[in-house]
Amino acid sequence: MTNILNGFSLTSVALLMSVTSILMLVVESFSKKKRISTRIQSELKERIRSQVTNSKLFKDWSNSQSAIDPELKLSIHDRIIRCIEQAGLQIQVTDLIKRSVILGLLLGSTILFHGRIELAIGLTCLGLLFPWCHLIWLRKQRIQQLRIQLPETFEMIRRAVQSGQTIPNALNLIAKESSPPIADEFSYCCEQQSLGLPYETTLRDLGNRTGIIELQLFSVAMVLQRQAGGNPAEVLENLSDTVRKRMKLGMKVKAITGEGRMQALVLSLLPFLAFGGIYVLDPQYASVLFNYPKLLIGLSISITVGILWIRRIVNFEY
Repeated sequence: MTNILNGFSLTSVALLMSVTSILMLVVESFSKKKRISTRIQSELKERIRSQVTNSKLFKDWSNSQSAIDPELKLSIHDRIIRCIEQAGLQIQVTDLIKRSVILGLLLGSTILFHGRIELAIGLTCLGLLFPWCHLIWLRKQRIQQLRIQLPETFEMIRRAVQSGQTIPNALNLIAKESSPPIADEFSYCCEQQSLGLPYETTLRDLGNRTGIIELQLFSVAMVLQRQAGGNPAEVLENLSDTVRKRMKLGMKVKAITGEGRMQALVLSLLPFLAFGGIYVLDPQYASVLFNYPKLLIGLSISITVGILWIRRIVNFEY
């Protein structure tokens, strides 16, 4: 009987120690995740604060006119900087130029060693253009992701306002609770307000910085509501409904023009792919075309005009 009790006691102690160890592991795991999350949030806040303090809008108060007047003409350098910001990249214009030059020289020198000067020139041009095309593609993808997040974001702001929160507190809630990239943009806006920029200026800069018409509508609506009064929850509800209808219309337009866009892609790439294939299979036959530079210039101009014309047909504002 004593052995049974001792065995039972040892089993109970072992079971208790096992359960305690499991609970400690679970608590430690959650604690570690919380510390990691806190560290990430802290690093993100420091990065956004650094971006805000380095922006022209914060450094020079006269540059706030670029946030108030969207029709103000920007220089080419400023347009490139805005494109990089809209793509969500943390690089300088000089870094982008360096990448373009390095990639162009690498591709060109690789083929140049084989004695094909014409192909080396073509690949060099392709390498020079690739980082810029990649930048445009990243910008397009990020803007599309922002548009997808906007209806739910406006709904969250509306519910926060209906629960008694102010608009700045609701924006701060979006910055903390939402996922990137919409959280990054609202964090940037809230950080601007924390560093002393006016409420109207930061909202208008939010719309102009992202390049999204829906956020521009949001900024204008919030500024007008603050100046003229009204029910912000109703404004946000109407704005959310408008954004959803625009997205539905955009998807419908994309579906209708799918065949035309595919034809445009094929017609745009076919001349280059055909010439490249012929050049690889029979370089001597394809090289005859380089003896007529005026013809090549005329073909390049006509192909470019055709591509722009087709793009104009299948892409339009709605």
